[in-house]
Amino acid sequence: MNITICNFKGGVGKSLIAHQLITSFEFNGVEVDPYGNLADRLPEKVSKIDLSEKNLGQFENTIFDFGGFNDVKIELAIKQSNLVIIPFNATVETLQSTIDTINVVKEFDTPILFVANMIQKPEDIEEVSVIIQDVLGFECEIFMIPVSAAYQTAINQNVSVLELANAGGLKSFAYKKAAANIVNLKQSIDNYK
Repeated sequence: MNITICNFKGGVGKSLIAHQLITSFEFNGVEVDPYGNLADRLPEKVSKIDLSEKNLGQFENTIFDFGGFNDVKIELAIKQSNLVIIPFNATVETLQSTIDTINVVKEFDTPILFVANMIQKPEDIEEVSVIIQDVLGFECEIFMIPVSAAYQTAINQNVSVLELANAGGLKSFAYKKAAANIVNLKQSIDNYK
């Protein structure tokens, strides 16, 4: 299964999700982000493609992680993907770039899974979900990742949050909810195979 992760807005959790899917579920990765460090963190699993490249190549079982901008290779990635994940922040003020992304992505016949990242409480996404579905023109699935320092800790340690949760001891308890969220995200993703 190939998955394209994109949003023309930076700081919405694209690389966080890519890192956790790659380290937790044996995906490979392709990073198209000059400011990203996914390929540096996971050099055996992630290839970096320069922005000047016009071609993408063919991949299998790969997460395509795009930076916060529209790149010509997004279309090439989507055409070989089973799913597009659009992470977003659940504030109306930051939604324009997400809407711009939706308007590009919805032109393809590829399912879209929206991921509301770093959510304080579920009702935080109500207004934003109405706007997203209005732009799409149909109902869509929105997966929520609650706010947690566990994800950043996992990235800082360059491991899966599942690994931290399974490490044992008192600290592992702090990672169990975050690990469960990543497992649930993967189950949602699997519905699109």
